[in-house]
Amino acid sequence: MRTTPRVTLVLAHATAAVLALPSPSRATWLLNGNPICVAPGAQSNARCAPDGEGGAVMLWTDERRGPGLIDLYGTRVLANGTIAPGWPSDGVVLTSSGNPSSFSIVGDGAGGLLAFWLDPATQHTFMQHVGANGTLAPGFAANGRIIPIAVGGPSGSVLRAVTDQAGGAYLMWNRFADIAEGLFVTRVAGTGSFSPGWAASGLLQSHGDASNPLLGFAAVTLAADPSGGALTGALWDMAAGGLAGAFTHTGPDSGAVTLYGGAPSAAPVPCVVADGAGGLFASWPSGPSRSMQHFLAGGQSGWPEPTAAPWCDLLLPDGSGGIYLFGRAASPDQLVLSRRAADASIPPPWTPAGVVVSNAGSFTTFDAVRSGDLVYTAWSNGASGANDVRANAVTANGAIAPGGWAANGTVVCNATGTQILTSMIALPPADALVAWADTRSGTPDIYAARLETSGPPMLAVPPSPRAGSLAVALAPVPARGSTRLSFTLTEPGRATVELVDVTGRVVARLEARPESGPQSLVLDTTSLPGGLYWARLQQGERTGATRFAVVH
Repeated sequence: MRTTPRVTLVLAHATAAVLALPSPSRATWLLNGNPICVAPGAQSNARCAPDGEGGAVMLWTDERRGPGLIDLYGTRVLANGTIAPGWPSDGVVLTSSGNPSSFSIVGDGAGGLLAFWLDPATQHTFMQHVGANGTLAPGFAANGRIIPIAVGGPSGSVLRAVTDQAGGAYLMWNRFADIAEGLFVTRVAGTGSFSPGWAASGLLQSHGDASNPLLGFAAVTLAADPSGGALTGALWDMAAGGLAGAFTHTGPDSGAVTLYGGAPSAAPVPCVVADGAGGLFASWPSGPSRSMQHFLAGGQSGWPEPTAAPWCDLLLPDGSGGIYLFGRAASPDQLVLSRRAADASIPPPWTPAGVVVSNAGSFTTFDAVRSGDLVYTAWSNGASGANDVRANAVTANGAIAPGGWAANGTVVCNATGTQILTSMIALPPADALVAWADTRSGTPDIYAARLETSGPPMLAVPPSPRAGSLAVALAPVPARGSTRLSFTLTEPGRATVELVDVTGRVVARLEARPESGPQSLVLDTTSLPGGLYWARLQQGERTGATRFAVVH
């Protein structure tokens, strides 16, 4: 069980209003990340999705009930980095079954989340819907509701979900289908029912080798088409050796169209991304390198066969009819972003070498998103047991973005312990969110940070006072052993007080009484090192903050 630190604080009046953060969206985003869940036990495997209102919804695996008892929890993070009103400070339980797997999260478009997972013991697929206010949606109970699809085949069990852009989700899963293992897609509404025209049987996307039904897939992927529908990619093991590739587009109200069948020869995950016109771009391994293709809406190949691709682990639309390709090059060990135009050419001033966003090596995880005119990249790397999270941003003309971005990446979090990046999404208007598992407390917790055009948060300073802010005061100052934080809440509701050091680390979090009127909290302040700190009061969108210095 974690304990709340005791702190010694002294008011520093002169500079409190000078170090205001540069934009409202960053008002409470901290250097080294914001704590999303710091409950007892291990929290990890965070997944994020846009909440439809400028923030994000998240889920993670949670062992607060004890080691090996793996539950799913979720939360909603507002654009300014605070937990949305109504959501518990350490998340709302989505299922306490103790063994979910193959989990996904989708925003419902109105501030809530849809969670999907598989129960390995029963092979049942479950769905949970939490509304924007942190409560279960009508028709949903504790531990979710069953989606009646049959999952499982020679490859084991796979379940994926992506948004349908209308408050529901597309589901992809595998099952044995008469002659071989197949991949299927169906569409589910936010109510948990199948969308009109869709059913539990799903639409067959592709299937394995009928001459050897025991063979399954080597790798699969699912992506949303922002213009409607879902994309799948699969590499199937073949009886004659090697792999066969299949890429499909399933329309929002129609069947699947097979866009490619070939014979890739290695097994990393294929990449797919929508082209915005009913087709898709795809990349797949081909011997020691990769190939790529633009499959048009009718299934035709838009580029010559084969078209060589730079090594990539994911594709992103470039907003101009082409694609970005991002991945880890093997020699030297570096992360590289490349670009191809709609005709497969390299648009100037880009070069065949692409843009190296980091050559530091020893990468554990990495990801990228396009938001506005930038491509944000993020990764974890470093010595074993001491991974940090770093990020970079690249402009459309292939240059490292100006401002707080550096040639080899900018630190997002280098707190003590290790940080492993697990999720990254784009946020409006031109930002990104990264989430990671963080062991600075000794066991993994969930942290997140917002990336903006000017870079990650560079200083852990709350905003200067503004209209509607909450007034806070400390006495006595300087504090010697204890001090009292006094404040007035103008309305009832949950309010928290956080103590933040200058590195952005939240060293203590206290709960105020959820009632309006004056109140105070006594801070026993004897165990923190000397230095500067902030005390920040948060109630919904309203904040109050004061900077202090620790003395002994």
